[in-house]
Amino acid sequence: MSNQNESRGLRLLSLDGGGIRGLSQLVILRELMDRVKSMSGLAEPPLPGEFFDLIGGTGTGGLITLMLGPVCMSVAHAITTYCQMSEEVFSKTKWKGKDSTFKASKLEDFIKKIVAGRLGDSEAQMLDLSCNDPCKMFVCAMPAYSINPAIPHLFHNYQVPEGATFNCLVWEAAQATSATPTIFKAIKIGEPFIQQLFIDAGMGCNNPIKQVLDILEPSV
Repeated sequence: MSNQNESRGLRLLSLDGGGIRGLSQLVILRELMDRVKSMSGLAEPPLPGEFFDLIGGTGTGGLITLMLGPVCMSVAHAITTYCQMSEEVFSKTKWKGKDSTFKASKLEDFIKKIVAGRLGDSEAQMLDLSCNDPCKMFVCAMPAYSINPAIPHLFHNYQVPEGATFNCLVWEAAQATSATPTIFKAIKIGEPFIQQLFIDAGMGCNNPIKQVLDILEPSV
């Protein structure tokens, strides 16, 4: 991964899955951005999407990655949005006996709403996200029938020379990284007739730090 400011080193951010821990990650990140503001003499804390070179996340961390990265939210806005999401998406459970606890359609509708509000298109695709100088980002998911949970599938907002993925919609990537069995149902993503079924990557990649660091390899 090339960087225009190699002398300062790469700024990398890894965000774990884990439900409510997502809020604690945002609180810590808010403190970090406030310190950057103070040390740099800025009027406002920098946007994570402008400060970091790469952000990667799984599950809840994947949702936050989408908010902070190409959607370009401030940490304060992401905290407010995260709390709204908790109320709208997790406020009501399905009937007992269903394949998951919460409705994936509610998560889909919520993500579409914030993407439309920030980017002007609820059907924005991962590789076509429009933002001023967006950082690179990815979210982790897992093919439902994968035999190796330690090797997740990454949905990027940038082209890669190897392991290129289908240019899915932002809400599809959000749903895939959130599809924890028993919480949300799995989602099919891909071109017609060759779609794959995805669940979240929490079993083998709840902390995607390895995938974030792998970006340093020349092959990536």
